[in-house]
Amino acid sequence: MERLWNFVHQHVLFPLAEPMVPWKKETYVGLDVFYKEYIEVGGRSFGQNFIPFLQGLGMPKQPRAFEWCAGAGFVGFSALAHGLCENLALADISKEAMKACRRTIAKNRLGQRCVAYVSDNLKDIPQSEKWDLVLGNPPHHADEYAGDRRGYDDKWGIRRGFYTSVRPFLNPGAVIVVLENNRASTLDGFRGMIEDGGLKIVLTQNDVPERTSEDRFYFIVTMRREDTPPAWLTGG
Repeated sequence: MERLWNFVHQHVLFPLAEPMVPWKKETYVGLDVFYKEYIEVGGRSFGQNFIPFLQGLGMPKQPRAFEWCAGAGFVGFSALAHGLCENLALADISKEAMKACRRTIAKNRLGQRCVAYVSDNLKDIPQSEKWDLVLGNPPHHADEYAGDRRGYDDKWGIRRGFYTSVRPFLNPGAVIVVLENNRASTLDGFRGMIEDGGLKIVLTQNDVPERTSEDRFYFIVTMRREDTPPAWLTGG
């Protein structure tokens, strides 16, 4: 019954109600990010952990960033506003989410620097896209979200699809930073799929070996297997 309700909610009620739901906005360093309440699933709150994490590492501005599972683009647009990237691509399977991203792009006159793709994982991304930085805040597989694609990654299929297909989009030396939750996962649960994608883990932050009873967000930083981590990432 719960799965049926989630299906009806996503595919029937959302499309009917969407035009009547008011737009809201969040502002980052003068950049207005537009969204509707049902699109937001954490990018506006714990998703902002990306900014101090990357700033703390001393990461220089990256030429082109990509936000995977972007939703309304809170992470990517915040990174752009804080000067962490020059250009930005965003993608999500949700048409409503990408409508929000395109509204943000238009309202902030970012058409020359940003693009938003409706894409099932990376399947519909143009092969010409190449990224220096990838930021991901995917569904965290929290049990209470079972059946809801915004919060539940069944058998880690979304992550597996990402890690096995992202490599061709990476420029040499590109860095992938994914935010995870120890309440739902551990690092070892992702290690195999990362390596199967021709990638390697170069840094983690705040992870613990066992699942926790409360939210504990942690970062996994990966690169292509043959690439040498930049000095800012290793503290060199």
